[in-house]
Amino acid sequence: MKKITCAELGGGCDLSFFAESFEEAAKQSQEHAMQMFKLRDKAHLDAAEKMKTLMSSPREIDNWMEDRQAYFNNLIAER
Repeated sequence: MKKITCAELGGGCDLSFFAESFEEAAKQSQEHAMQMFKLRDKAHLDAAEKMKTLMSSPREIDNWMEDRQAYFNNLIAER
């Protein structure tokens, strides 16, 4: 099980997610982001704006996703 934070996945806080795969961590992050959007959390809304900018360029978002996945894959599993 690996630990990665919301901020490490482009989010607005230091909440930790625990997952076996990058896809699982990304899903947890998306669910958390939806909760924070409903609460109108400023840090997460700001992070979403940054992601929106990245998503306007398929190449940039693909590079960002590859970088985050590589980052996750290189994390040491928690015990």
